[in-house]
Formats: sequence, C-alpha cells, structure tokens
Amino acid sequence: MTFALIGILSTSFLFFIPYGNWQWSLIIFGLSVIGFSGANIFYDSLLLDVSSNEDRNFVSSLGYALGYLGGGILFLINVLMYLYPSFFGLSSQAEGILYSFLSVALWWLIFSMPIFLYVKQKNHEGPKVSGNLIGQSFQRILLTFREIKRYKPVLIFLIAYWFYIDAIDTIVRMAVAYGTDLGFDSSQLIIALIFTQFIGFPATFAYGYLAERFGLFNMLVFGILVYIGICIYSLFITSSVDFFYSCRSCRLGSGRSSICK
Repeated sequence: MTFALIGILSTSFLFFIPYGNWQWSLIIFGLSVIGFSGANIFYDSLLLDVSSNEDRNFVSSLGYALGYLGGGILFLINVLMYLYPSFFGLSSQAEGILYSFLSVALWWLIFSMPIFLYVKQKNHEGPKVSGNLIGQSFQRILLTFREIKRYKPVLIFLIAYWFYIDAIDTIVRMAVAYGTDLGFDSSQLIIALIFTQFIGFPATFAYGYLAERFGLFNMLVFGILVYIGICIYSLFITSSVDFFYSCRSCRLGSGRSSICK
C-alpha cells in the first residue's frame, strides 16, 4: 500500500508541474517509478496468497492480462483526450496530457482498492526483529550478498535475471524514442503503443496455457529467443509497417506473467 500510494501521489503531482520545469518533472517521475516498481515486488509476492500450486500459472497470467487490458483501455482514453481535447471539455492538447496524469492516478487508486480491502496476507508471521527495521533490512541484504556464493544456482539466476529484465525494460522504454529517430510521426507511434497493449492481453493467456503444456523454463527460453530476434530485426527497420511488426512480436514474445518475472 505504501509503495502504491507513493506512485499514485507522484503521478497525480505531475499535473501541477508548470510547463518547462523539467527538474521537478524528473524528480516526481523518479518517485512514481520507485512507487510503481516497489509495489510490483509485493504484488508479485502475494501470488502465493491468492493462488494454489495447481492454478498459479492461470492466476498469474490472468493478472497480467487484465493489467494489459486495463492499461490499454485507459491509454486509449488518454490518447483521445490528447487528440480531441474539446470533446472532453478541455482547452488544448497540453491540457489533455495534464489531465491524463490525474486519470492514471485515479485509475490506479480505484483498481488498487480491491487488494487493499479484500486480500488478506496468509503467509505472514510478523516481524521477527525489533529496532530499526530499515537498517536491519539493509544489513540482511549485505549478508545475503556475502552468503550467496554458497548458493550457485541462485547467483546464476540473479545475474541472468538482471540482464534479462534490463533488456526487456530497455526495449519497452526506448521503443518510442527509437521510432521517433526513424522519422515516424506521433500518430503512428501512438497507434503502435495502443496496438501492443491489446496484443498483450491474449498473448499473456496464451503464455499461461503454453507454460502449462511445455513448461515454464521452455517458454522463458522461447521468449528470450523472440526478444533476441526482435533486436536483430530492429536493426533493419525502415518503415512504420516494420515497426508495427516488431512491436507486435515484442508483446507476443513477452506475454509474461509474474512467474516469468
């Protein structure tokens, strides 16, 4: 709840930052990323509380699929606010962007309420330490790094995950910048982003089904190979059609759930 509220409040504060004040924009945006990333750690960990071993793949895939669908619906609304501000009673496209920040914060808050109110953590024994919990948490992290060499599979997994997730996040975050550098206009890029959100909805379900049939590890390897292929293919993109194709493949290749994360 704490991290989600940090993200929600930070996102809403972007509405009040004056035009051109990029320093505060970066600070507030950074806080929103911390809130979002921190909240996702605990969202994913609660998977053990809301699913059994038998239906974990399905529950995980369902959560991600609904995330893609919900995010896609709101993003579509925000795009329409930007393209047709007068329809929403707004005076300009810039105002449409500002109110989009508020709508995202409100949307995030509304759809966080069910987990806040109705999901009870089962696997919780309470703190086993007293005193400065934050300081002791950092001490435990340092202790983990010192002891991790004794657990080679964990060390290899963490290193692999580090490269894997950074590669994915780079593709996701830099796709628009890459398209801009290739000379595509904003309308083409917006359509591509909407397209990928809604492709992610069925792709995540497909991944959950395929993981049940072929195994999590095999599907993880398949997704990585798809991403490698996309990166190579992207070197040769020359048209918006190629860009759309790579975006679609990227989302199909991710089709990820918190199991894959």
